[in-house]
Amino acid sequence: MNQGNGTTNGLPESLKKIIELFSAITPEQFPITTTKPGKDDHVAGVASEDIKKLVTLRGHLLKEIREIALRGRQAAETALREARGKDPRQVVEEVETPGTAAFAAKEEMLKLRAEIMQAENQMTAVGALLQLELGRQFPELLQKPVHIYGDWSLCWRDPQNEMPNIVSINIGSVDDLAELLGRHTHSH
Repeated sequence: MNQGNGTTNGLPESLKKIIELFSAITPEQFPITTTKPGKDDHVAGVASEDIKKLVTLRGHLLKEIREIALRGRQAAETALREARGKDPRQVVEEVETPGTAAFAAKEEMLKLRAEIMQAENQMTAVGALLQLELGRQFPELLQKPVHIYGDWSLCWRDPQNEMPNIVSINIGSVDDLAELLGRHTHSH
């Protein structure tokens, strides 16, 4: 995933954006936890800088999605508070009338929905890039469920109800991940 000479000429804008986000990640932003492989895990190796950056980018995008969703909930709650006590027909009319608070709230929620969809699509693309990079660096993991632990161990388990080609990032809960990424801490 290294950019080489850094040129992105001729690439789709969406790919340029992912490259830009990827390139901006520094080791100080890598999440740190204490989770380690268990007794059933087979260690295939340790994550490279590129894999760490992809995992971190995926986490950043997840955090962004959560933040956008929170803004959407807040906008919806505000719109609902303003609609309380009004005749439903009046509310519908206001939602369709430019210049009203209800119309502005609807437009804001549509904008936030589009932002979430964009971030989700970016996260899906980054997840696919992570799968590709794992397979390129560790071909033995191609048909195995991969688990990435807090110490950056890349592991697989014997198939016991696990689906192939699943990447599990075991660095804590989603909330822990969001909190960790928000702190931007790192130790060597």
